[in-house]
Amino acid sequence: MQATFDANGGNNECHLSFGDSGGAVFIKDASIWKLAGINLAVDGPYNTTNTNGDTNAFNAAIFDATGLYEKSVGDVCVPASGPGSFYATRVSAHVSWI
Repeated sequence: MQATFDANGGNNECHLSFGDSGGAVFIKDASIWKLAGINLAVDGPYNTTNTNGDTNAFNAAIFDATGLYEKSVGDVCVPASGPGSFYATRVSAHVSWI
């Protein structure tokens, strides 16, 4: 599952930060709250330069990453844009295992 952190999000919009892995994601189905997923990861870390190996990278909940860079595979910095996202493992996909 992926959820974006938008500047014009609704009242119940949220974002995660580094270290929130393992927490719960809920959805409201009519009047019942249900466990939808388990927190996995967030976008980032971010940086203000595209210099590989730069130690000034930071973790943040960002709703517009335009002009920033994000670490990618192999510590390569790539341009970031748009809202940051968080990712969760969908519980319903693993019900038989649980």
